[in-house]
Amino acid sequence: MANTLLVKNTDGRQINIDVIDIIEDTVDGQQYVCYTIADMDKVFVSHLILKDNNYILETVTDEKRKQIEEVLSQNMVNADE
Repeated sequence: MANTLLVKNTDGRQINIDVIDIIEDTVDGQQYVCYTIADMDKVFVSHLILKDNNYILETVTDEKRKQIEEVLSQNMVNADE
C-alpha cells in the first residue's frame, strides 16, 4: 500500500501503518483510522489523534469499531459503483 503513516501506539512506540481509510465521525468530531500492520492480515480500527505534531492511536470500544467497520464497508461498496 502506498498510504503509510508513522504513529505512536499505546506503549509510546512509533510504528508504520498502512492506512486503508480515515473516517471522521460527524457526531463526535473524532477521526478513526482503519489500517493494517506489515505482515499481518488483520484490519485494525483506532481513534486517530494529532498531538504535538505526532499521530497517536488509541483503542476504540467494540461498539465504535463495529460502527466504523460498517462505514468502511459502505465506502468500499460506493467506490465500486
